[in-house]
Amino acid sequence: EGYTGGSFDTWILLQNPNDSPATVTFRFMRSDGRVVEKKVTVQPRRRHTEHVDRVPGLEDAEVSTSVTSDLPVVAERAMYFVYEGRKGGHCTVGARSPSNRWFLAEGYTGGNFHMYVLLQNPNGSRATARVTFMKGNGECREVSVELPPHARRTLHVNRLPGLAGCEVGVQVHSDLPIVVERSQYFEYAGLDDGTNSIGAINASRTWYFAEGFCR
Repeated sequence: EGYTGGSFDTWILLQNPNDSPATVTFRFMRSDGRVVEKKVTVQPRRRHTEHVDRVPGLEDAEVSTSVTSDLPVVAERAMYFVYEGRKGGHCTVGARSPSNRWFLAEGYTGGNFHMYVLLQNPNGSRATARVTFMKGNGECREVSVELPPHARRTLHVNRLPGLAGCEVGVQVHSDLPIVVERSQYFEYAGLDDGTNSIGAINASRTWYFAEGFCR
């Protein structure tokens, strides 16, 4: 995920917890397959903020990002936006590696919810992804997505046949390792905002959630 057009601002945040400087390379992958590269040095025990909108060649672009470093670092992405009148922001940690399969349990296309599935192909070869949408009533819909090398694709789930106005989970299988995220923009109970998460690469018998509040 990443977008610099309209009223969207995308930021990549880096943390260097080491006692030595880290040399970090960003590879920004546009939806048209063009790759923009930038190197930065993050000093010891500091953080670095990269405003993607201001990187030359990334103005008004859908963009995925890969981050590589000569020392172990931590990377997150934050986005702030006005989307069809909805003002808000969302953030996620990055994926530590691409995978041939991904799962997204959350998804809703009813009411004033807009759901997007974002796919990044970091490989030098074309990838084919099979995206299966699993509805709450047990019905499944499948689409095939071609991903050019070093490019990203955006699926606006609301606009796919048979997927309007429903709760839906997603399973993605790809012939090459890719990265998958989900973004949602909504108006809910008088609130307007957005959410985002990286997918899970495996199902599991056990899950934990540190956050939670219901008062």
